[in-house]
Amino acid sequence: MNKFIKSTTMLSVAAMLAGVAFTSGVAFANKPDANSNPAGGDQKIENDILVKSTKASVDGHAFTAYRLGSYHDVQFDGDTLSGYNMVAENNLDTVLKEAVKAAVIHNGVVDAGFTELVDTAGEFKGEAKALSPLQFVNKYFHGAGSDVYGNEKADKTQLREFADYLVKNAKDKLGAGVKATGENGKVDFDLTDDQNGLYLITETTAADKQGDQTVARAMVVGTALKHGAKYVNEAKGYKLGEIQLKADKVTVQKTVSAADQTAGVGSVRNFTITSNVPNYRADETGVKYEIGDTPSANLSKADKVKVAVDVNADGKYDAGDTELAANTDYTVEQHADNNGFTIKFKTDTAAELAKISGKKLVVNYDMTVANLSTDTVSNQADVTYSNNPYDKSSSKTTKTPVDKSVSNARLYHVDLNLEKVKYGDAATKLQGAKFEVTRDGQAVKFTVDNGSLVEDKAGAATDFTMGRAHLKGLAANSTTPVTYHFKETQAPAGYVLGDHPVEFDVKVTPESESGVLKKVKYEVSSQNHANFIDLGLKTAEVAVNPAADTTAVTPDQAVLVENTTSLTNFAKTGGEILLYVALAAGLGAAGSATLYAARKRRTAA
Repeated sequence: MNKFIKSTTMLSVAAMLAGVAFTSGVAFANKPDANSNPAGGDQKIENDILVKSTKASVDGHAFTAYRLGSYHDVQFDGDTLSGYNMVAENNLDTVLKEAVKAAVIHNGVVDAGFTELVDTAGEFKGEAKALSPLQFVNKYFHGAGSDVYGNEKADKTQLREFADYLVKNAKDKLGAGVKATGENGKVDFDLTDDQNGLYLITETTAADKQGDQTVARAMVVGTALKHGAKYVNEAKGYKLGEIQLKADKVTVQKTVSAADQTAGVGSVRNFTITSNVPNYRADETGVKYEIGDTPSANLSKADKVKVAVDVNADGKYDAGDTELAANTDYTVEQHADNNGFTIKFKTDTAAELAKISGKKLVVNYDMTVANLSTDTVSNQADVTYSNNPYDKSSSKTTKTPVDKSVSNARLYHVDLNLEKVKYGDAATKLQGAKFEVTRDGQAVKFTVDNGSLVEDKAGAATDFTMGRAHLKGLAANSTTPVTYHFKETQAPAGYVLGDHPVEFDVKVTPESESGVLKKVKYEVSSQNHANFIDLGLKTAEVAVNPAADTTAVTPDQAVLVENTTSLTNFAKTGGEILLYVALAAGLGAAGSATLYAARKRRTAA
């Protein structure tokens, strides 16, 4: 029993001919008899050959092997392979010759290196005149280097085009073939000894089973050559049967910056999308390759969009990358129904295609938080690409999952509750107080959003009237302490402000570890009115909980700001105490003067 195994791409075809010495560049696979040895070697041959899968997967993928021709007159000089003949399957010589013609003649011109072998009509001449099509392929289509998938002696363009022609034009002439499905990283085709020969391998996976990878290109692979009871799977230092699938898995990933910062309206988040481009050939101009982003509704349109080839393959947009030019290498189209965009790469010429083919791309851009009604910036990135080398109309879209941290960034926002209560009585709630708030001496502006007061530089409100207020989005984008100064400018009806209205500070301190926000500290204080804020929040430390349903970082207690109906309560504050001391001193002096005058009158009498 002879078995050849196909795993993840094509290895170069045999470069041998009956009666000619063996040359390098063979692509054989085999299952030899157990414990047998290769001709002329001491290496033990296992029942299965080594299979590699470096760029895509074969598991669950279906393939068909079509025999193009069989080996005849295999010759050995002792244990050294010296030559063999290749005979085409019944009725295939004509279509095989057409495939050779398509591979070496383009636009009526014979390729360089073949002008002495083929005329413009596709007829063999010179030293190739007597060769059959398969003999021609075996002798002249082997390569000198590796292809992009790591297959040795497989970089010859003509061999690839020979295989492609057969897939596009001759599959109906190749018979039923042998079918197999990939499992555990390999595809096994079980062949009997009389099925040895040269095969065309094509992928026949159903579209819904294709996954996030391209359809494999056709591969031309030979089985092992039998020598007595043994099989040759190595020649001229090349191990036969180690083949790689000619397909690419396409992935897309997304990251977002500022994980160490709190968020607010106007916060800017920097996004990076990375994706790899399949290995399109130079003659595959016009293929589709697009990268898109659909942002959550709380984000503005993308700004400062930059696209580059990720030369360092580090998933970052940095100085070492090769930047691509907008409107020259790609265009950016804004979505009509949301703030997303699609980057469409230009591939109409070979030069345009060469800039991205087989490359890893990085897209970098900014988006601004428009509101805090959504707890995350859950952008979903996607890449749409032509996925079938034999059908340009076929494409596949791969997306980042919205439930993974790679595409989500939670917007942790600092919130604070304020309440107005009666002096010394936290249970009695009051309405109608008005406050002004400043930060670094500048008035803080607010936007009202679902009953919350959201700090917003573009907001219209510079003060607010409340009995209870929920402040949202404080200390946005800061990694250092931020202090807010509150001043009451209007007391509830029936209550008084005094000569010095109640003023207090709230200090907010975000703390991060390893670039990730971990907690927020709160400290409430007043220089002159501590007795008016002594019933509620004084200090708090709130940990950030990534597993929580909400991203609001809010102390359990509210800041309770008291109002009084008696001016005497203000005596407890520093400024008022000095006033009362002065008044008391004045009254004491007046009393002493009166007593002195009375005594003087009694003495005179």
